[in-house]
Amino acid sequence: SRDGRFWYDDGNIIIIAQGIGFRVFKGLLAAESDVFRDMFTLAKPAPDLSRELVPDDCPVVHVTDTAAEIRSLLAMLLGGRQYMRRVKFEFDDVANCMRLAHKYGIQDLVEDSLEELKRYFPEDFESWEKSLVCDQLTKAITAVNLARLTNSLSILPAALYRC
Repeated sequence: SRDGRFWYDDGNIIIIAQGIGFRVFKGLLAAESDVFRDMFTLAKPAPDLSRELVPDDCPVVHVTDTAAEIRSLLAMLLGGRQYMRRVKFEFDDVANCMRLAHKYGIQDLVEDSLEELKRYFPEDFESWEKSLVCDQLTKAITAVNLARLTNSLSILPAALYRC
């Protein structure tokens, strides 16, 4: 099925995650990530998909990421990246972006996501009182996993404390 938000009629690549199609612009994604650029060179039209989903032999790439992760990444890359501080992104969106930015080699988005995570799990005690409350234990565990994944050890003490 088509994603309700990221299906552009003039898009030139379809990314499929968990059976959800995202028709976007491969040039925009390839400019951000060498991994995307290499992936898109291997993309081929998918003969097994209906013409309704894949018009005009648009190349298709299947990914193992969840649809929610892809949606979060696309929202950041195509919609609000330069406004990350002004737009209220949910914790899960920031975590998804950090995970996929690391996977797809978008280093500046990893750094932006880390700065946003520091609002929940600050590096210093003075910032602790002003930090955003992370009321679910699973989010603290997610932060620990992200810190280890990206070698961002500065958020580990606060995340482990919340655990």
